[in-house]
Amino acid sequence: MRFPILKWLPKYSLQDFVADLVAGITVGVTAIPQGLAYATVAGLPPQYGLCAAYMGCFVYALLGSTHAITIGPAALMALVTYDSGAWQMGPEAAILLAFLTGCIILLFGLLNFGFLIDFIAAPVVAGFTSAAAFTMATTPIESLLGLKYEVEGFLNTWIAVFQHIEETKKWEAVLGNSSIAILLLLRILDKVKLGKERERNRWQNWFNTGCWLISVSRNAIVIIAVFPLGFLRSRHQCSLSRMNIGRIARNQQILLRIMAYSFLLLVITCLIVIQSVSAYNILVLSPITTPSHTNIVKPLVMALADERGHSVTYWNGLKSPSTFNSTTNNLRVLHSPKLAEINSDHQIGFNDRSSAFRLFFDIPKSMNIYCTAVYQDPVFHQLMNNTMRERYDLIVIEGVFNECSLLLAKALDLPFIYFNSRFNCFLPPPWLLDAIGSPLASDYFPHPGLSYTDEMNIWQRTFNLLTGVFVVYYHRWYVMSTVDRVAANVLGMENLTSVLEIENRYLSMLMANTHFSINYEYPTPPAVRLYYY
Repeated sequence: MRFPILKWLPKYSLQDFVADLVAGITVGVTAIPQGLAYATVAGLPPQYGLCAAYMGCFVYALLGSTHAITIGPAALMALVTYDSGAWQMGPEAAILLAFLTGCIILLFGLLNFGFLIDFIAAPVVAGFTSAAAFTMATTPIESLLGLKYEVEGFLNTWIAVFQHIEETKKWEAVLGNSSIAILLLLRILDKVKLGKERERNRWQNWFNTGCWLISVSRNAIVIIAVFPLGFLRSRHQCSLSRMNIGRIARNQQILLRIMAYSFLLLVITCLIVIQSVSAYNILVLSPITTPSHTNIVKPLVMALADERGHSVTYWNGLKSPSTFNSTTNNLRVLHSPKLAEINSDHQIGFNDRSSAFRLFFDIPKSMNIYCTAVYQDPVFHQLMNNTMRERYDLIVIEGVFNECSLLLAKALDLPFIYFNSRFNCFLPPPWLLDAIGSPLASDYFPHPGLSYTDEMNIWQRTFNLLTGVFVVYYHRWYVMSTVDRVAANVLGMENLTSVLEIENRYLSMLMANTHFSINYEYPTPPAVRLYYY
Protein backbone atom coordinates (compact mmCIF):
# COMPACT_ATOMS: atom_id res chain seq x y z
CA MET A 1 0.00 0.00 0.00
CA ARG A 2 1.28 3.47 -0.88
CA PHE A 3 -0.77 4.85 2.02
CA PRO A 4 -0.68 2.35 4.90
CA ILE A 5 -3.74 3.95 6.49
CA LEU A 6 -5.86 2.49 3.69
CA LYS A 7 -4.80 -1.00 4.80
CA TRP A 8 -5.50 -0.87 8.53
CA LEU A 9 -8.38 1.63 8.65
CA PRO A 10 -11.03 -0.77 7.23
CA LYS A 11 -10.06 -3.31 9.95
CA TYR A 12 -10.22 -0.75 12.76
CA SER A 13 -12.28 -2.00 15.72
CA LEU A 14 -13.74 -0.58 18.91
CA GLN A 15 -11.06 -2.36 20.92
CA ASP A 16 -8.40 -0.63 18.84
CA PHE A 17 -10.11 2.70 19.47
CA VAL A 18 -10.10 2.20 23.25
CA ALA A 19 -6.41 1.31 23.22
CA ASP A 20 -5.58 4.28 21.00
CA LEU A 21 -7.68 6.59 23.19
CA VAL A 22 -5.72 5.58 26.28
CA ALA A 23 -2.44 5.92 24.40
CA GLY A 24 -3.47 9.28 22.94
CA ILE A 25 -4.40 10.76 26.30
CA THR A 26 -1.24 9.40 27.89
CA VAL A 27 1.04 10.65 25.15
CA GLY A 28 -0.80 13.96 24.87
CA VAL A 29 -0.52 14.75 28.57
CA THR A 30 3.13 13.75 28.50
CA ALA A 31 3.95 15.59 25.26
CA ILE A 32 2.90 19.05 26.52
CA PRO A 33 5.56 19.51 29.22
CA GLN A 34 7.97 17.35 27.25
CA GLY A 35 7.64 19.49 24.13
CA LEU A 36 8.17 22.67 26.14
CA ALA A 37 11.26 21.18 27.74
CA TYR A 38 12.71 19.92 24.45
CA ALA A 39 12.25 23.33 22.81
CA THR A 40 14.05 24.97 25.71
CA VAL A 41 16.89 22.43 25.50
CA ALA A 42 17.21 23.11 21.75
CA GLY A 43 17.37 26.87 22.43
CA LEU A 44 14.05 27.60 20.70
CA PRO A 45 10.88 29.37 21.86
CA PRO A 46 8.56 26.92 23.67
CA GLN A 47 5.73 27.20 21.12
CA TYR A 48 7.91 25.44 18.55
CA GLY A 49 8.19 22.47 20.87
CA LEU A 50 4.39 22.24 21.06
CA CYS A 51 4.02 22.45 17.27
CA ALA A 52 6.72 19.84 16.69
CA ALA A 53 5.08 17.51 19.20
CA TYR A 54 1.90 17.04 17.17
CA MET A 55 2.54 18.08 13.56
CA GLY A 56 4.63 15.01 12.78
CA CYS A 57 1.98 12.73 14.26
CA PHE A 58 -0.66 13.97 11.82
CA VAL A 59 1.53 13.23 8.82
CA TYR A 60 2.72 9.87 10.14
CA ALA A 61 -0.87 8.76 10.76
CA LEU A 62 -1.31 8.77 6.96
CA LEU A 63 2.10 7.56 5.82
CA GLY A 64 3.42 5.59 8.80
CA SER A 65 4.02 1.87 8.40
CA THR A 66 5.34 0.87 11.83
CA HIS A 67 4.52 1.55 15.46
CA ALA A 68 8.07 0.92 16.65
CA ILE A 69 9.29 4.45 16.00
CA THR A 70 9.13 7.74 17.89
CA ILE A 71 7.56 10.61 15.94
CA GLY A 72 8.37 14.11 17.10
CA PRO A 73 11.17 15.71 19.08
CA ALA A 74 13.40 13.65 21.34
CA ALA A 75 15.97 14.49 23.98
CA LEU A 76 18.97 13.53 21.87
CA MET A 77 17.53 15.38 18.87
CA ALA A 78 17.12 18.53 20.96
CA LEU A 79 20.69 18.28 22.22
CA VAL A 80 22.09 17.84 18.69
CA THR A 81 19.99 20.79 17.45
CA TYR A 82 21.42 22.96 20.21
CA ASP A 83 24.98 21.81 19.48
CA SER A 84 24.53 22.67 15.79
CA GLY A 85 24.16 26.34 16.74
CA ALA A 86 20.87 26.72 14.87
CA TRP A 87 19.36 28.51 17.88
CA GLN A 88 21.77 31.41 17.35
CA MET A 89 20.14 32.19 13.99
CA GLY A 90 16.56 31.82 15.17
CA PRO A 91 13.79 29.25 14.67
CA GLU A 92 14.07 29.44 10.88
CA ALA A 93 17.53 27.85 11.04
CA ALA A 94 16.18 24.96 13.12
CA ILE A 95 13.35 24.47 10.60
CA LEU A 96 15.91 24.43 7.76
CA LEU A 97 18.00 21.90 9.68
CA ALA A 98 14.98 19.59 10.07
CA PHE A 99 14.05 20.01 6.39
CA LEU A 100 17.55 19.18 5.13
CA THR A 101 17.71 16.17 7.45
CA GLY A 102 14.42 14.90 6.02
CA CYS A 103 15.68 15.42 2.46
CA ILE A 104 18.79 13.36 3.15
CA ILE A 105 16.75 10.55 4.72
CA LEU A 106 14.29 10.60 1.81
CA LEU A 107 17.16 10.49 -0.70
CA PHE A 108 18.69 7.51 1.06
CA GLY A 109 15.33 5.75 0.92
CA LEU A 110 14.83 6.41 -2.79
CA LEU A 111 18.35 5.13 -3.53
CA ASN A 112 17.74 1.98 -1.44
CA PHE A 113 20.70 2.74 0.80
CA GLY A 114 19.16 0.86 3.70
CA PHE A 115 21.69 -1.91 3.16
CA LEU A 116 24.35 0.39 4.63
CA ILE A 117 22.94 -0.45 8.05
CA ASP A 118 24.22 -4.00 7.56
CA PHE A 119 27.78 -2.66 7.67
CA ILE A 120 27.33 -1.09 11.11
CA ALA A 121 28.52 -3.63 13.65
CA ALA A 122 26.29 -4.54 16.58
CA PRO A 123 28.88 -3.31 19.15
CA VAL A 124 28.85 0.11 17.45
CA VAL A 125 25.05 0.32 17.70
CA ALA A 126 25.13 -0.85 21.31
CA GLY A 127 27.83 1.70 22.14
CA PHE A 128 25.94 4.54 20.51
CA THR A 129 22.71 3.57 22.27
CA SER A 130 24.48 3.32 25.62
CA ALA A 131 26.17 6.69 25.12
CA ALA A 132 22.85 8.30 24.25
CA ALA A 133 21.25 6.71 27.32
CA PHE A 134 24.02 8.04 29.59
CA THR A 135 23.73 11.50 28.04
CA MET A 136 19.95 11.66 28.41
CA ALA A 137 20.15 10.32 31.97
CA THR A 138 22.72 12.99 32.84
CA THR A 139 20.77 15.93 31.42
CA PRO A 140 17.92 16.01 34.02
CA ILE A 141 20.12 15.27 37.05
CA GLU A 142 20.37 19.00 37.83
CA SER A 143 16.60 19.44 38.08
CA LEU A 144 16.16 16.07 39.79
CA LEU A 145 18.31 17.17 42.73
CA GLY A 146 17.45 20.89 42.61
CA LEU A 147 21.03 21.95 41.92
CA LYS A 148 22.24 25.08 40.14
CA TYR A 149 25.41 25.08 38.08
CA GLU A 150 26.57 26.31 34.67
CA VAL A 151 28.49 23.51 32.97
CA GLU A 152 28.19 21.51 29.77
CA GLY A 153 29.25 18.00 28.85
CA PHE A 154 28.82 14.59 30.42
CA LEU A 155 31.95 14.52 32.58
CA ASN A 156 31.71 18.17 33.68
CA THR A 157 28.08 17.67 34.69
CA TRP A 158 28.87 14.80 37.05
CA ILE A 159 31.84 16.66 38.50
CA ALA A 160 29.55 19.61 39.22
CA VAL A 161 26.94 17.29 40.76
CA PHE A 162 29.40 15.91 43.29
CA GLN A 163 30.82 19.36 43.97
CA HIS A 164 27.34 20.74 44.79
CA ILE A 165 25.83 17.59 46.29
CA GLU A 166 25.42 19.31 49.66
CA GLU A 167 23.11 21.86 48.03
CA THR A 168 20.56 19.19 47.12
CA LYS A 169 16.98 20.27 47.86
CA LYS A 170 15.31 17.45 49.70
CA TRP A 171 11.76 18.13 48.48
CA GLU A 172 12.84 18.13 44.85
CA ALA A 173 14.90 14.96 45.32
CA VAL A 174 12.00 13.24 47.07
CA LEU A 175 9.51 14.31 44.40
CA GLY A 176 11.75 13.32 41.49
CA ASN A 177 12.85 9.96 42.83
CA SER A 178 9.32 9.15 44.00
CA SER A 179 8.06 9.78 40.47
CA ILE A 180 10.69 7.43 39.07
CA ALA A 181 9.81 4.75 41.62
CA ILE A 182 6.08 5.06 40.89
CA LEU A 183 6.69 4.82 37.14
CA LEU A 184 8.73 1.65 37.59
CA LEU A 185 6.13 0.09 39.88
CA LEU A 186 3.26 0.92 37.54
CA ARG A 187 5.25 -0.49 34.65
CA ILE A 188 5.29 -3.99 36.16
CA LEU A 189 1.60 -3.72 37.10
CA ASP A 190 0.73 -4.86 33.58
CA LYS A 191 2.24 -8.27 34.38
CA VAL A 192 -0.16 -8.86 37.28
CA LYS A 193 -2.73 -11.40 36.06
CA LEU A 194 -5.47 -13.14 38.01
CA GLY A 195 -6.54 -16.63 36.98
CA LYS A 196 -5.50 -18.73 34.03
CA GLU A 197 -6.00 -17.27 30.60
CA ARG A 198 -9.02 -19.35 29.56
CA GLU A 199 -10.53 -19.84 33.02
CA ARG A 200 -11.00 -16.23 34.18
CA ASN A 201 -14.36 -14.93 35.32
CA ARG A 202 -15.74 -11.48 34.63
CA TRP A 203 -14.26 -9.87 37.76
CA GLN A 204 -10.82 -11.23 37.03
CA ASN A 205 -10.98 -9.88 33.48
CA TRP A 206 -12.03 -6.46 34.79
CA PHE A 207 -9.20 -6.47 37.32
CA ASN A 208 -6.63 -7.44 34.68
CA THR A 209 -7.95 -4.79 32.30
CA GLY A 210 -7.79 -2.19 35.05
CA CYS A 211 -4.18 -3.09 35.81
CA TRP A 212 -3.35 -2.80 32.14
CA LEU A 213 -5.01 0.64 31.85
CA ILE A 214 -3.19 1.93 34.92
CA SER A 215 0.11 0.57 33.64
CA VAL A 216 -0.11 2.12 30.18
CA SER A 217 -1.36 5.41 31.66
CA ARG A 218 1.45 5.68 34.17
CA ASN A 219 3.04 8.75 32.58
CA ALA A 220 -0.22 10.68 32.60
CA ILE A 221 -0.99 9.55 36.17
CA VAL A 222 2.34 10.81 37.50
CA ILE A 223 2.11 14.13 35.64
CA ILE A 224 -1.46 14.78 36.82
CA ALA A 225 -0.45 13.86 40.38
CA VAL A 226 2.27 16.52 40.30
CA PHE A 227 -0.25 19.36 40.00
CA PRO A 228 -1.78 19.00 43.51
CA LEU A 229 1.73 18.52 44.91
CA GLY A 230 2.69 21.83 43.35
CA PHE A 231 -0.36 23.45 44.91
CA LEU A 232 0.54 22.04 48.34
CA ARG A 233 4.06 23.29 47.83
CA SER A 234 2.83 26.83 47.33
CA ARG A 235 0.59 26.62 50.42
CA HIS A 236 3.39 25.39 52.67
CA GLN A 237 6.13 27.58 51.14
CA CYS A 238 8.22 24.57 50.13
CA SER A 239 10.75 25.85 47.63
CA LEU A 240 10.73 23.85 44.40
CA SER A 241 12.68 25.07 41.39
CA ARG A 242 10.91 25.33 38.07
CA MET A 243 11.89 25.57 34.45
CA ASN A 244 11.11 29.14 33.53
CA ILE A 245 9.67 29.09 30.04
CA GLY A 246 7.87 32.41 30.32
CA ARG A 247 4.70 33.25 28.47
CA ILE A 248 3.94 31.12 25.43
CA ALA A 249 3.32 33.43 22.52
CA ARG A 250 -0.03 33.03 20.76
CA ASN A 251 1.35 33.61 17.32
CA GLN A 252 -1.18 32.24 14.87
CA GLN A 253 1.10 33.10 11.95
CA ILE A 254 3.66 30.58 13.22
CA LEU A 255 1.06 27.82 13.35
CA LEU A 256 -0.39 28.68 9.95
CA ARG A 257 3.07 28.89 8.41
CA ILE A 258 4.13 25.53 9.82
CA MET A 259 0.89 23.88 8.69
CA ALA A 260 1.18 25.38 5.19
CA TYR A 261 4.78 24.25 4.70
CA SER A 262 4.01 20.84 6.21
CA PHE A 263 1.12 20.34 3.79
CA LEU A 264 3.30 21.44 0.86
CA LEU A 265 6.07 19.03 1.86
CA LEU A 266 3.47 16.28 2.31
CA VAL A 267 2.18 16.80 -1.23
CA ILE A 268 5.71 16.81 -2.68
CA THR A 269 6.64 13.68 -0.75
CA CYS A 270 3.48 11.87 -1.87
CA LEU A 271 4.17 12.72 -5.51
CA ILE A 272 7.73 11.43 -5.24
CA VAL A 273 6.62 8.25 -3.49
CA ILE A 274 3.80 7.58 -5.95
CA GLN A 275 6.16 8.15 -8.88
CA SER A 276 8.95 5.93 -7.57
CA VAL A 277 6.89 3.25 -5.83
CA SER A 278 4.38 2.56 -8.55
CA ALA A 279 2.57 -0.74 -8.71
CA TYR A 280 4.10 -3.46 -10.85
CA ASN A 281 2.68 -6.60 -12.37
CA ILE A 282 4.71 -9.51 -10.96
CA LEU A 283 4.61 -13.16 -11.99
CA VAL A 284 5.60 -15.62 -9.25
CA LEU A 285 6.35 -19.14 -10.51
CA SER A 286 6.21 -22.10 -8.17
CA PRO A 287 4.80 -25.00 -10.23
CA ILE A 288 7.06 -27.58 -8.55
CA THR A 289 6.81 -27.10 -4.82
CA THR A 290 5.85 -28.58 -1.46
CA PRO A 291 3.69 -27.24 1.39
CA SER A 292 6.80 -26.30 3.37
CA HIS A 293 8.23 -24.35 0.42
CA THR A 294 4.89 -22.67 -0.18
CA ASN A 295 4.81 -21.52 3.43
CA ILE A 296 8.09 -19.70 2.78
CA VAL A 297 7.02 -18.15 -0.53
CA LYS A 298 3.55 -17.21 0.71
CA PRO A 299 4.69 -14.26 2.93
CA LEU A 300 6.52 -12.82 -0.07
CA VAL A 301 3.46 -13.12 -2.30
CA MET A 302 1.15 -11.61 0.33
CA ALA A 303 3.60 -8.79 1.06
CA LEU A 304 3.91 -7.84 -2.59
CA ALA A 305 0.14 -7.92 -3.14
CA ASP A 306 -1.22 -6.54 0.13
CA GLU A 307 1.51 -4.35 1.59
CA ARG A 308 3.31 -3.10 -1.51
CA GLY A 309 0.21 -2.85 -3.69
CA HIS A 310 1.67 -4.75 -6.66
CA SER A 311 -0.44 -6.95 -8.92
CA VAL A 312 0.73 -10.53 -8.42
CA THR A 313 -0.03 -13.63 -10.49
CA TYR A 314 1.06 -16.72 -8.56
CA TRP A 315 1.34 -20.10 -10.29
CA ASN A 316 1.32 -22.62 -7.46
CA GLY A 317 1.49 -26.37 -7.99
CA LEU A 318 -0.58 -27.39 -4.95
CA LYS A 319 -4.22 -28.31 -4.58
CA SER A 320 -5.26 -25.90 -1.83
CA PRO A 321 -6.08 -22.36 -3.01
CA SER A 322 -7.76 -21.45 0.30
CA THR A 323 -4.47 -20.63 2.01
CA PHE A 324 -4.12 -17.44 -0.02
CA ASN A 325 -6.63 -14.99 1.39
CA SER A 326 -5.59 -11.61 0.06
CA THR A 327 -7.16 -8.48 1.54
CA THR A 328 -6.99 -6.83 -1.89
CA ASN A 329 -7.83 -7.77 -5.45
CA ASN A 330 -4.15 -7.67 -6.45
CA LEU A 331 -3.52 -11.41 -6.12
CA ARG A 332 -4.49 -14.08 -8.63
CA VAL A 333 -3.52 -17.69 -7.91
CA LEU A 334 -3.22 -20.20 -10.76
CA HIS A 335 -3.45 -23.90 -9.88
CA SER A 336 -2.63 -27.00 -11.89
CA PRO A 337 -4.36 -30.25 -10.79
CA LYS A 338 -1.90 -32.44 -12.68
CA LEU A 339 1.09 -30.74 -11.06
CA ALA A 340 -0.58 -31.10 -7.68
CA GLU A 341 -0.54 -34.87 -8.14
CA ILE A 342 3.11 -34.79 -9.21
CA ASN A 343 4.09 -32.67 -6.21
CA SER A 344 2.27 -34.97 -3.80
CA ASP A 345 3.64 -38.20 -5.32
CA HIS A 346 7.28 -37.11 -5.64
CA GLN A 347 8.75 -35.62 -2.48
CA ILE A 348 11.45 -33.05 -3.07
CA GLY A 349 13.10 -33.16 0.34
CA PHE A 350 15.74 -35.69 1.36
CA ASN A 351 16.75 -36.87 4.80
CA ASP A 352 19.77 -39.03 4.06
CA ARG A 353 22.59 -36.50 4.37
CA SER A 354 25.26 -39.20 4.45
CA SER A 355 24.58 -40.02 0.79
CA ALA A 356 24.31 -36.45 -0.47
CA PHE A 357 26.66 -37.00 -3.42
CA ARG A 358 24.81 -40.18 -4.43
CA LEU A 359 21.47 -38.40 -4.33
CA PHE A 360 22.81 -35.76 -6.69
CA PHE A 361 22.83 -38.32 -9.48
CA ASP A 362 19.06 -38.78 -9.07
CA ILE A 363 18.37 -35.09 -9.69
CA PRO A 364 18.39 -35.28 -13.54
CA LYS A 365 15.87 -38.13 -13.35
CA SER A 366 13.60 -36.05 -11.12
CA MET A 367 14.05 -33.03 -13.38
CA ASN A 368 12.89 -35.15 -16.32
CA ILE A 369 9.63 -35.98 -14.51
CA TYR A 370 8.98 -32.47 -13.22
CA CYS A 371 9.84 -30.57 -16.41
CA THR A 372 7.75 -32.92 -18.55
CA ALA A 373 4.74 -32.22 -16.32
CA VAL A 374 5.34 -28.46 -16.39
CA TYR A 375 5.74 -28.28 -20.17
CA GLN A 376 2.53 -30.28 -20.66
CA ASP A 377 0.51 -28.12 -18.27
CA PRO A 378 -2.07 -25.71 -19.80
CA VAL A 379 -1.02 -22.87 -17.47
CA PHE A 380 2.52 -22.99 -18.86
CA HIS A 381 1.23 -22.63 -22.43
CA GLN A 382 -1.09 -19.78 -21.39
CA LEU A 383 1.86 -17.91 -19.92
CA MET A 384 4.22 -18.90 -22.74
CA ASN A 385 1.84 -17.66 -25.45
CA ASN A 386 0.49 -14.84 -23.25
CA THR A 387 -3.09 -15.82 -23.97
CA MET A 388 -4.14 -13.97 -20.79
CA ARG A 389 -3.00 -10.70 -22.38
CA GLU A 390 -0.98 -9.69 -19.35
CA ARG A 391 2.10 -7.52 -19.42
CA TYR A 392 4.42 -8.44 -16.56
CA ASP A 393 7.32 -6.43 -15.19
CA LEU A 394 9.19 -9.05 -13.18
CA ILE A 395 9.32 -12.81 -12.63
CA VAL A 396 10.05 -14.44 -9.28
CA ILE A 397 10.96 -18.13 -9.45
CA GLU A 398 11.00 -20.49 -6.50
CA GLY A 399 14.15 -22.39 -7.38
CA VAL A 400 13.05 -25.88 -6.35
CA PHE A 401 13.33 -27.92 -9.56
CA ASN A 402 11.81 -24.93 -11.36
CA GLU A 403 14.60 -24.31 -13.86
CA CYS A 404 12.09 -25.42 -16.47
CA SER A 405 10.25 -22.13 -15.84
CA LEU A 406 13.20 -20.16 -17.22
CA LEU A 407 11.74 -20.42 -20.72
CA LEU A 408 9.04 -17.98 -19.60
CA ALA A 409 11.68 -15.36 -18.82
CA LYS A 410 12.92 -15.64 -22.41
CA ALA A 411 9.41 -15.68 -23.89
CA LEU A 412 8.29 -12.63 -21.89
CA ASP A 413 11.73 -10.95 -22.09
CA LEU A 414 11.76 -10.16 -18.37
CA PRO A 415 14.29 -10.20 -15.54
CA PHE A 416 13.76 -12.86 -12.91
CA ILE A 417 14.70 -13.43 -9.30
CA TYR A 418 15.56 -16.77 -7.76
CA PHE A 419 13.89 -16.92 -4.38
CA ASN A 420 14.37 -19.59 -1.70
CA SER A 421 16.21 -21.59 -4.29
CA ARG A 422 16.98 -25.19 -3.59
CA PHE A 423 19.62 -24.76 -6.23
CA ASN A 424 20.83 -21.48 -4.80
CA CYS A 425 24.09 -23.26 -4.14
CA PHE A 426 24.40 -23.99 -7.89
CA LEU A 427 24.21 -20.40 -9.03
CA PRO A 428 26.75 -18.27 -7.15
CA PRO A 429 30.50 -18.71 -7.41
CA PRO A 430 32.13 -21.29 -5.12
CA TRP A 431 33.38 -18.67 -2.67
CA LEU A 432 29.78 -18.02 -1.61
CA LEU A 433 29.40 -21.51 -0.23
CA ASP A 434 32.61 -20.97 1.69
CA ALA A 435 31.28 -17.65 3.03
CA ILE A 436 27.83 -18.71 4.20
CA GLY A 437 28.05 -22.49 4.30
CA SER A 438 25.16 -24.64 3.17
CA PRO A 439 22.17 -22.23 3.13
CA LEU A 440 19.64 -24.99 3.75
CA ALA A 441 19.06 -27.40 6.61
CA SER A 442 20.30 -30.96 6.14
CA ASP A 443 16.79 -32.41 6.23
CA TYR A 444 15.71 -29.91 3.59
CA PHE A 445 18.27 -30.60 0.92
CA PRO A 446 21.21 -33.04 0.86
CA HIS A 447 23.88 -30.47 0.08
CA PRO A 448 27.35 -31.88 0.84
CA GLY A 449 28.63 -28.48 2.00
CA LEU A 450 29.25 -27.82 5.68
CA SER A 451 27.24 -25.22 7.56
CA TYR A 452 29.36 -22.18 8.23
CA THR A 453 30.62 -21.52 11.77
CA ASP A 454 33.30 -19.26 13.24
CA GLU A 455 35.25 -22.35 14.33
CA MET A 456 35.75 -23.89 10.89
CA ASN A 457 39.35 -24.87 10.17
CA ILE A 458 41.18 -24.46 6.89
CA TRP A 459 40.36 -28.01 5.75
CA GLN A 460 36.63 -27.51 6.28
CA ARG A 461 36.76 -24.22 4.39
CA THR A 462 38.68 -25.91 1.59
CA PHE A 463 36.11 -28.71 1.50
CA ASN A 464 33.32 -26.16 1.07
CA LEU A 465 35.24 -24.41 -1.69
CA LEU A 466 35.82 -27.61 -3.65
CA THR A 467 32.25 -28.72 -3.03
CA GLY A 468 31.03 -25.43 -4.43
CA VAL A 469 33.04 -25.97 -7.60
CA PHE A 470 31.60 -29.48 -7.99
CA VAL A 471 28.02 -28.33 -7.42
CA VAL A 472 28.27 -25.42 -9.87
CA TYR A 473 29.60 -27.52 -12.74
CA TYR A 474 27.30 -30.45 -11.98
CA HIS A 475 24.37 -28.09 -12.26
CA ARG A 476 25.59 -26.63 -15.56
CA TRP A 477 26.57 -29.87 -17.28
CA TYR A 478 23.87 -32.27 -16.09
CA VAL A 479 20.87 -30.52 -14.58
CA MET A 480 20.51 -27.70 -17.10
CA SER A 481 21.24 -29.97 -20.06
CA THR A 482 18.46 -32.29 -18.86
CA VAL A 483 16.03 -29.36 -18.90
CA ASP A 484 17.10 -28.50 -22.46
CA ARG A 485 16.49 -32.08 -23.68
CA VAL A 486 13.05 -32.25 -22.06
CA ALA A 487 12.06 -28.87 -23.51
CA ALA A 488 13.11 -29.92 -27.01
CA ASN A 489 11.27 -33.27 -26.80
CA VAL A 490 8.03 -32.13 -25.14
CA LEU A 491 7.59 -28.72 -26.76
CA GLY A 492 8.83 -29.89 -30.15
CA MET A 493 10.57 -26.57 -30.76
CA GLU A 494 13.84 -26.36 -32.65
CA ASN A 495 16.71 -24.02 -31.84
CA LEU A 496 15.53 -23.40 -28.29
CA THR A 497 17.75 -21.11 -26.27
CA SER A 498 19.56 -23.02 -23.54
CA VAL A 499 18.12 -22.47 -20.08
CA LEU A 500 21.66 -21.85 -18.85
CA GLU A 501 22.02 -19.04 -21.37
CA ILE A 502 18.63 -17.67 -20.30
CA GLU A 503 19.72 -17.82 -16.69
CA ASN A 504 22.95 -15.94 -17.41
CA ARG A 505 21.12 -13.28 -19.39
CA TYR A 506 17.96 -12.61 -17.37
CA LEU A 507 18.94 -13.41 -13.78
CA SER A 508 18.63 -10.23 -11.74
CA MET A 509 18.87 -11.28 -8.10
CA LEU A 510 19.58 -14.43 -6.14
CA MET A 511 18.22 -14.80 -2.63
CA ALA A 512 20.78 -17.20 -1.15
CA ASN A 513 19.08 -17.26 2.23
CA THR A 514 17.25 -14.85 4.53
CA HIS A 515 20.36 -12.73 5.07
CA PHE A 516 22.31 -13.00 1.82
CA SER A 517 21.55 -11.95 -1.72
CA ILE A 518 23.50 -11.34 -4.91
CA ASN A 519 22.63 -8.78 -7.56
CA TYR A 520 23.33 -9.49 -11.21
CA GLU A 521 23.71 -7.28 -14.26
CA TYR A 522 20.08 -7.40 -15.38
CA PRO A 523 18.29 -4.87 -13.12
CA THR A 524 14.93 -5.42 -11.50
CA PRO A 525 12.25 -2.73 -11.82
CA PRO A 526 12.72 0.05 -9.27
CA ALA A 527 10.94 -0.20 -5.93
CA VAL A 528 10.52 -3.98 -6.22
CA ARG A 529 12.72 -5.18 -3.36
CA LEU A 530 12.28 -8.57 -1.76
CA TYR A 531 13.96 -8.06 1.62
CA TYR A 532 10.76 -8.77 3.50
CA TYR A 533 12.28 -10.75 6.38
